[in-house]
Amino acid sequence: MRVVELFSGVGLSSWGMTQAGATVVGACEIDPKFVIAYNSQAAFLRPVAACSDVDKYEIPECDLLSGGPVCKAFSPGAGRFGTKGKDDERNTFPHFFRALDRCSPRYVLIENSFGLVRFGEYLSDIIKNLQDRGFYVDCSEIDCYDYGVPQHRHRVVILGSKKKRWMISKPAVRGGPGTVGECMAPCPPGDSCGLTRPLSDKEREYWLRTPVRAKKHPPLQYGKAASTILSNYKRGVPYGVVQTPDGTLHLCGPRLAARLQGLDDCYDVSVLSRTKMLEGIGNGFPPPVVRHLVSELMRAA
Repeated sequence: MRVVELFSGVGLSSWGMTQAGATVVGACEIDPKFVIAYNSQAAFLRPVAACSDVDKYEIPECDLLSGGPVCKAFSPGAGRFGTKGKDDERNTFPHFFRALDRCSPRYVLIENSFGLVRFGEYLSDIIKNLQDRGFYVDCSEIDCYDYGVPQHRHRVVILGSKKKRWMISKPAVRGGPGTVGECMAPCPPGDSCGLTRPLSDKEREYWLRTPVRAKKHPPLQYGKAASTILSNYKRGVPYGVVQTPDGTLHLCGPRLAARLQGLDDCYDVSVLSRTKMLEGIGNGFPPPVVRHLVSELMRAA
C-alpha cells in the first residue's frame, strides 16, 4: 500500500500508516520547520516530506491519498470569529481536491474538525465531490478515545474507495492508556521534551482571573481521559493545564501531549522549539486511529 500524505505536519498520520504496514512514499507540508521534524524521524519514517504548497506538489504514484485539510475554518471556535466555512480563505479542501485530480489513487482518507458537521451542506458537497470521482464513500464522526487514545478528541473521518465501500470501524477491544495519569511515566533518558512544568506566577494569575477560559478548557485530571489537546500555545495563555492529585497546576509539555495523542516515545520532535512541538503535536491526527483504519483497509483490499 503506497500512501501520499498531504498537510502532513510533523508526521503523526504517516507514523500510524507506517505502523499499519503501509509505505509512505510522499508527504507535503507548507511549514518548513514541520518538514524538518518529519524528515528527522528517519529511523521510523522514510524522509519523504517536501516543503511545498499542495497545489505545486508533484504527487508520487500512490494507492491511498490521505490528508487533514487545514481545519481552522471549521473548528468549533471559528464561529466566534465570523468564519464563512467553505468560503473562508483558510479552507483547504479545494486544494485537496485539485491534488486528487492530479493523481489516481484507489483510496482516499480525509479527517477534519468535528466542527465540520456544523456546515452540513458543505460536508455533503465534499462527499458528492468524491462520489462524482468514482469513490464509494463512508463518513462518520468518531471519538479518538475509542481507538486507544487517552483523549476525547472528536473528528470527522471520510473514507473513499473505488473498489467497494470501505467502512469506518472501531477496534473490537479498546487498548492503550485511558487516563492522563497513565501517561505520566518518566520521560526516556535524554528526552528534552518534558511532561509538565509548573505554571509561572503570571500564568497562574491569568488562569485564575479568566473563569470563562478555565471553564471551557478545564484542567486535565489524572484519573480521567484528557479533553482535546490544543495546538494554540502562541499567546502566553495556559492551555493544557494539568492538575496533579495534590491540586498543583502544571502546564502540559510536549512529551505528555504526544502521549495523549497516542504517539510513541521514540518519536522525537525536539528539533523544534517547545511552542512548535506543541503546535505540531496538537495539530496531528492520533496515530492509533490511523493505524486501525489503514490496517482495516489493507485487510479488505
